[in-house]
Amino acid sequence: METASGAWALDLLISREVSVGTAVLLVTLFSYGVAISRLGFSFTSRMSPNKVWVFSFIFALVGLLSIIVFRSPSLTVLGILIAALGIGPIGALALMRAALSHKGADAGIAANVIGAGPAIGFGPWIMGWASDRSGFSWAYCIPIVMLFITTVLYLVTTPTTQKRLKAQFKSRMT
Repeated sequence: METASGAWALDLLISREVSVGTAVLLVTLFSYGVAISRLGFSFTSRMSPNKVWVFSFIFALVGLLSIIVFRSPSLTVLGILIAALGIGPIGALALMRAALSHKGADAGIAANVIGAGPAIGFGPWIMGWASDRSGFSWAYCIPIVMLFITTVLYLVTTPTTQKRLKAQFKSRMT
């Protein structure tokens, strides 16, 4: 989601009448939004990973929907920043869960990288294809689909896994 959404944000802003220089600056803010949300949640050891996920899901969804629905440059920029704040923690949560894998950190992180590779590699291409065929509004539906898929995968690995992860997370934070 992060790579695909960020990669096409520049073209999206230019298509919505933002100058190239300003669009480059604003896309850089997308990266800062991702980083700020990751850093912010890394210092909140008392917030459960599930609450962080809910926050991320809501912000990413609202931001991506704003990009799709609103055509004004300022509301598009606001949507990009809101989406960035939501998208940021998702990758960090996935990496945390991978590192705490019952198979060990090495196997968990390897599985995470193998799983993330196609999304990072193909996401921007698929969004470009959708944009060329149907426009940016349809292209930005793809990260929404990815958001729902990652949420389902996050929830599928729960009951026992979630309890174990929470206990390990708390023990490592103290």
